[in-house]
Amino acid sequence: MTQRALPLQLTAQLQNACVPDAAFEAKELLYAVLQTDATGFLLHQHDCVSTETINATNTLVQQRIGGEPLQYLLGQWDFLDESFLVGPGVLIPRPETEDLVLQCEILLRDRTAPVIYDLCAGSGCIGLTLQKRVPYASVFQIEKSP
Repeated sequence: MTQRALPLQLTAQLQNACVPDAAFEAKELLYAVLQTDATGFLLHQHDCVSTETINATNTLVQQRIGGEPLQYLLGQWDFLDESFLVGPGVLIPRPETEDLVLQCEILLRDRTAPVIYDLCAGSGCIGLTLQKRVPYASVFQIEKSP
């Protein structure tokens, strides 16, 4: 089987289980197993995939069908211009939270030496992104879980 054919098979499995955005999720899972991105995938789409790759992607698809969030299976998720580690027990960064950070950045522009506390920081996406975007701020993140 070629790399090009495998996402079609994975998509069909996810669609049959009523997983939203099945085609997107199938490709993301395959990219994770292949340790590549869309460009690398296109460059090697006619390559044959190994049995190990097929088994690994099928395992991830079954976990996704079982209800495990895509982001937890991937182990990371993008937030604005960075990628953050996520897993069970960590809230998955959401587009609404990106909007929150962008609004905070606007509010903090005219402040002198703002202090930001990110409580229950989880992945750290809010505090770390604000620190990057508002470098003159003092950001403190508190999280009780390792």
